[in-house]
Amino acid sequence: MKHLWKVLSVLLALAMLPFATASASESVKIGVIYTVAGLGGASFNDVIHEGCQRAEKELGITYEYVEPSTIADEETVMDEMCISGEYALIICVGNEQKDAVSTVAANYPDQKFCYIDASVDLPNVANYECKENEGGFLIGALCALAEKEGLSPMFNAEKKFGFLGGVNNAIINRFAAGFLAGARYIDNSYTVEVNYVGGFADTTTAKAQATTMFNNGCDVVFHAAGGSGVGMFNAAEELGFIAVGVNTNQNAMNPDYIIASMLKRVDNAAYMAIKSVIEGTFTGGTVTLSLADEGVGYTNEGSNIKLSDTIIAELDKIEAGIVSGEIVVPATLEEAAEYNK
Repeated sequence: MKHLWKVLSVLLALAMLPFATASASESVKIGVIYTVAGLGGASFNDVIHEGCQRAEKELGITYEYVEPSTIADEETVMDEMCISGEYALIICVGNEQKDAVSTVAANYPDQKFCYIDASVDLPNVANYECKENEGGFLIGALCALAEKEGLSPMFNAEKKFGFLGGVNNAIINRFAAGFLAGARYIDNSYTVEVNYVGGFADTTTAKAQATTMFNNGCDVVFHAAGGSGVGMFNAAEELGFIAVGVNTNQNAMNPDYIIASMLKRVDNAAYMAIKSVIEGTFTGGTVTLSLADEGVGYTNEGSNIKLSDTIIAELDKIEAGIVSGEIVVPATLEEAAEYNK
């Protein structure tokens, strides 16, 4: 039976490890260390959690996970998992764990690691990254096409969207770069106001920043801010603007205002890594998931703002162009600012 660890303190988490080990089945055991944002709110961690649940059901593994209270907890728990020798694979999540993975994985070269959403150059670490810019491009095009068709009275005539990131780093900015370029693919006059919450669990700041974006003329706000995005959704409902979710399908959280969600299929990353351990094909290095392998995408399912067949057909053409290489998607905000169809 799977054991849920909510790390109220490092000592409590570590004290639980022997008991968890003693009651686990004889199948392959996986350890997972989430970011401090934790589970809930259909966030990035939740998508990885879905991949582990799928592996449990389809591959017969057991897994135990930790929701650290602080970044310092992550390295401590990681180290203890290695010491226990019980885990065929340890899955680590997010750029905030990079120092910990670099240190601990080097100290335990025989321990296999899966590192999702960042990379460390060690032979025992399989890194999984995504082309967030490709998914963001589809979202930018979707919103511009929806505005062009007038799918909602919440659209205005200013051709200005907003992007709300959790933090200012290359990964988050790939979302924003694709979003801007996708909108400009439809109409070169689009601009995107970019801002950062400063974390992934601050709904108050996210709501305030989204409110400012709306007051500045943004009729669409796309977030890549984890749990902070709930604050943006609340602002969308109160003020009346279009919102876009991220990572998993967040449309049902506020279907009258969320037009779509960009999917980041890190559930597949977790599943693939676990499967490689079971099949004996695990290797270090970096796997980059893209539109071509369904690593990113979008969904309108569950939204009450329905896309027309014309928009869906155009998005299918754009996706095919990206996959074929005909459309090259910018990966930085600087490149996106110069993008023209």
